[in-house]
This record gives sequence, C-alpha cells and structure tokens, in this order.
Amino acid sequence: MRTIIAALIIYIADLGSGMAIGQEVDTAPPPWDNPSVKGRAVPTVYLAEWKKAENRSRCQPLVLLGAEREPGAKIRRAEFAGGWAVAYDLPGERSAFGIAGTGLDLDSSGSTFKFPNTITWSEGSSVSYGLQGGIGPSYLAYLKVSGQSCLYNIWSKRGKIHLEHLISSLRQVKARSR
Repeated sequence: MRTIIAALIIYIADLGSGMAIGQEVDTAPPPWDNPSVKGRAVPTVYLAEWKKAENRSRCQPLVLLGAEREPGAKIRRAEFAGGWAVAYDLPGERSAFGIAGTGLDLDSSGSTFKFPNTITWSEGSSVSYGLQGGIGPSYLAYLKVSGQSCLYNIWSKRGKIHLEHLISSLRQVKARSR
C-alpha cells in the first residue's frame, strides 16, 4: 500500500512537468512495423545519407513520415560520425528536430541509455526519452530497434509532445545496403 501511495505522490507531483515517469509496455507492434515506405514517400536525403553511412549494413533507414510537411520545415543532411542523420530546420531554428542512425554499435557497447520515459514493445524494440542533458529545453530519444545493432537518436526542440509525435511517425524504408 505504501508503494502505491508513494508512486501516486510522485505521479501527482510530476503532473506539472508533463513528464510520465516509468516504463510502458506496448503490446501493439512499433510504428515502424507498419507498412514500409518507398519511392516518392521518402525524401531523397534519407537514402542519400544512409547509402554513404559506414553503418548502413546494421542500421536500417527509418523515416519521420510526413515531417517535411510541417509548416516552414526545410529538410537537410546532418553530420553524425559513423552513421547517417537527417535534420529539419524551421525559420530561425537550425536543427529543430531530426533523426540519426548513430555509429554506436549496441552489440559491443553493453550500455543502457535511460531517460525517465521508456516504452518497450513486445517484439523487443524500445525507446527511452526525456529532456536533453536532463535539463532541456530540447527533448532527445534513444531508440533501439529489434534486429538492428545501432542506436537511433530522435530529437526535438519543440517539446515532449512533438517528440512523441515524431516517434509515432517512424516508418521503415525499403532500401538495400549494397
């Protein structure tokens, strides 16, 4: 009973920050397991950057489906050592949001990356997200996709709700590494 009361107090105290504490297990398939996108639905910069990446054989491209249609958004390549990245600039705000398939090899790192908000899907993928650097104002997510050995980063300077929207918009891209 004390545990439930303590958890409730923490939850109520945290309502003002808009942050959910803890881990959610989602039995539905992750968003990127929805039908893959290909052709004109994929902005060309995604595949161009992925094809140049050192990690392309172990880091499938994922696209932020429809992000280029956000008002004022300009899509561009971004630098990410050993991997690939795509950033979206907004008027007066460089790299307002984006995605990267990092050069970090999860198989050899042994590291766990935890933010206050975590979702784990039944097929083994997980995302952990929160304020970048613990203080924000930007939000950052570390995404592990089942079957891929790289760590993905998704970021947003537009807040938690926007980051959650970006995560839900992720889709696989039909592409070949060779």
